[in-house]
Amino acid sequence: MNGTEALERRYRRLLAWYPAEHRRIHGEEMIGVLLAAASGGQRRPRVADTLDLIRGGLRIRLTPRRYDGLDAGWRDTLAVASIAIPTMIAIPYAVIFGWTIYNRLSVAGPPPAAVLAVLTGFLLLIALAPVLALLGLRRTAMLPYVLPVLFLGYFGGGPLVSGEDGAFFLAFLIAAVTFVVSPGAPRAVKIMSASAWAAVCGIGLALCVPEVLVRLAPLQRPIPFDGSFIWFGANRETLVMITTMALIAVGGAIGLLRTLPSPVGRRLLALLAVPAYPGFLTLATGGSGTFGPFGVVEAVYVPTVVLACLAAALILQSRRSDLPRRPPDSYTGPGR
Repeated sequence: MNGTEALERRYRRLLAWYPAEHRRIHGEEMIGVLLAAASGGQRRPRVADTLDLIRGGLRIRLTPRRYDGLDAGWRDTLAVASIAIPTMIAIPYAVIFGWTIYNRLSVAGPPPAAVLAVLTGFLLLIALAPVLALLGLRRTAMLPYVLPVLFLGYFGGGPLVSGEDGAFFLAFLIAAVTFVVSPGAPRAVKIMSASAWAAVCGIGLALCVPEVLVRLAPLQRPIPFDGSFIWFGANRETLVMITTMALIAVGGAIGLLRTLPSPVGRRLLALLAVPAYPGFLTLATGGSGTFGPFGVVEAVYVPTVVLACLAAALILQSRRSDLPRRPPDSYTGPGR
């Protein structure tokens, strides 16, 4: 192998920092320019060239992708939701199950094989649906999420969306619907940039914090205040949870709005509000049967139904207005 071939091979390795689409379009041109600028006998990229290629690749990967604006009838929002919601579900469930196994190991020794099999099988079930959707099997992807919907509905988490399980019930249900009615996960992959994936995964990781906090006994100690906090439950956990959930809600909203193109980000927030509201309220108030002057039905069930109806009405209205003009499914990626 001569010096030019060795140099070209090393430059091609550095181009791995760039997205595949960018390499396909501009890769050969970049290699030609780099080789033309190389000095005679040079076998390795100069440090300045190496840093410049790495910086350029990272800038393109982290820059929000240019969007074609084809969110007709919420089509792109539902496509993104078909990936974002399963991701946000899978991460907290993995932490909850990990916490369960950890407690079991520390208290009663290794968990039975049947328990491990059930927990592992459930996690694989959650992860299976988006994989099937990415492969183009959208209707098949819906089936794995029907099981948790039926399970949570049967045990009271669904029909009266009054707790954590109710929030997960709604999230599974919405995800199952998006697999069928959206253009599919491949479209979501085209829309979501690396920063959007980071925002979605960040929300999933952030949701693990209250799931862990709610299981910590020290947070159950009474707070040293008078009765002015009785509306919220008057314990240390309540104040911590309210603060934590508020930070997650604000941070998650900002992250999605900054990383997803408009109107996809705004519409996704409206859709996520349906399962997020009952879960956030339940965690923030310690799972109390009443929330201040309101009972469960008034504080959780009715607003959740209103949010769901509002999201459905927005989707139907958008579909009707965009029905006569159905633009082609095209995408302009970075570097175009």
